[in-house]
Amino acid sequence: MRGKIRIGIELIDKCIPKGFPKDSLVVIHGPPGVGKTIMLRQILSHRLLNGDYCIVICLENPPLSFLKSLSEMNIDVDLYIKKRKLFVFDCFSHLIKHIPIKPTSLPECIIRVDDPLKFDKLLVMVYELIERLGFSANGCVFVDTFTELLFSKDVFTAINWLKSLRALFAKTLGLLTVVTHHTHKQFEVFDETIPAIADVSIKVRYNPILLQKGMGVREFMVEKVSGAPNIPIWVPFLISSKGVIPYPVKEHRKKPVQQ
Repeated sequence: MRGKIRIGIELIDKCIPKGFPKDSLVVIHGPPGVGKTIMLRQILSHRLLNGDYCIVICLENPPLSFLKSLSEMNIDVDLYIKKRKLFVFDCFSHLIKHIPIKPTSLPECIIRVDDPLKFDKLLVMVYELIERLGFSANGCVFVDTFTELLFSKDVFTAINWLKSLRALFAKTLGLLTVVTHHTHKQFEVFDETIPAIADVSIKVRYNPILLQKGMGVREFMVEKVSGAPNIPIWVPFLISSKGVIPYPVKEHRKKPVQQ
């Protein structure tokens, strides 16, 4: 029987007090710029510190940019690359493959993907790396961001792709699988299926009432957890150099209004 784990972000862990099964697909979804990728990086950092192998599928940003952002969270990226604990699939650079840009030297942890839209082939590439490393269930897969695939394929194809991620990595191999997704009116059908597909669904947004007043207060809700109890409430938070931290609600309320 596979044990339960913590997500590695204190505020979220409080909403899943008994932890959740590691063989879970976790989807963090919400509008752009609300903190989803920060959460993903914080979870990844926590898993590296716990000794897991971590594979990242970079769809939205260059892999070097992603690695730099990890370093800014006080993670010794070079150490984990040297230990062969961290690998990044570059699904971004194919967008400019026809432009004769002088190639730069890349860390050996970065694996180029010529056509990430051949999703089945991408899954095979990741699976073959997992088999070669032999880390079995002692690892995680991260996808940032799944929305990039929605731009090029129809919604129902994307839904099946998300199911494939869950079936292969989470359920068959027992790997924690974390995916970010930018919600949008264009993808409403897909957005509505997330709680049904994901084992752990974390919704992130700006508080709509405060937003109307010109205040961009981020908040999340753990709206679903399979196999464990959860507390489905909206929790405000801030983003710092350390990642997600509590929003100082009491201090904010006590602050006098300037005339």
